[in-house]
Amino acid sequence: MSDDTNILTGDWRESDKEAFFGPLEATDTFIEVPSDTPMCVVLRDTGFFTSSSQARKAGWDGPLPRGWTTLTIGKKRRRLCILNP
Repeated sequence: MSDDTNILTGDWRESDKEAFFGPLEATDTFIEVPSDTPMCVVLRDTGFFTSSSQARKAGWDGPLPRGWTTLTIGKKRRRLCILNP
């Protein structure tokens, strides 16, 4: 099982999953969030940080990045993949 967390926002198509996140495995999970969700809330809800304030203090207080983004976060070097078209 990978440590990747996959986030989808806005208007995306099913084919986008394979194009951006592929090749897909049966264990891959996708989390859909509204595109106006702050980055600190996404990081809290996905378990990267225990609270939104902790994420903000670490510098993650802005909006979700636009487009395709891959980030490596934390001591465990977990990967966060975001598609925000």
